[in-house]
Amino acid sequence: MRRQVRTQLMQLLYAREFQEVNEQATAACFWPETPLERQEYVQGLYERMLERLGEIDALLEEASEHWKVSRMPLVDRNILRVAIFELLEQKEVPGKVVIDEAIEIGKLFGAEESSAFINGILDTMYRAVQLQPCEKASTA
Repeated sequence: MRRQVRTQLMQLLYAREFQEVNEQATAACFWPETPLERQEYVQGLYERMLERLGEIDALLEEASEHWKVSRMPLVDRNILRVAIFELLEQKEVPGKVVIDEAIEIGKLFGAEESSAFINGILDTMYRAVQLQPCEKASTA
């Protein structure tokens, strides 16, 4: 089910950019056959992603040397956005699982080189996050 949710999020983001879909687009409009509970779950994640899109894009641009987010292939950019959002918000999912899932979705929806591109950027981000020292709790 998680892969379907990731894919649906990527498709909502894609539609938002490609078809200039209203930001309040609902999962119900895109997948009426999807159970209502999942539609609501995807919609909630989508709305939180939109709130953090500036932050996500800044992280994406920082990790992607020589690439501006606006110049990335549309499918790849949105797969990466979903993966970065998941890394930020869903700490219970191991980072390597998030990366593997993004690569697999890239193989399904992207161009021939998409999976390598996605892997390179997410691996760079993941290593950077792993190498950062943990913040110490304040004792004040």
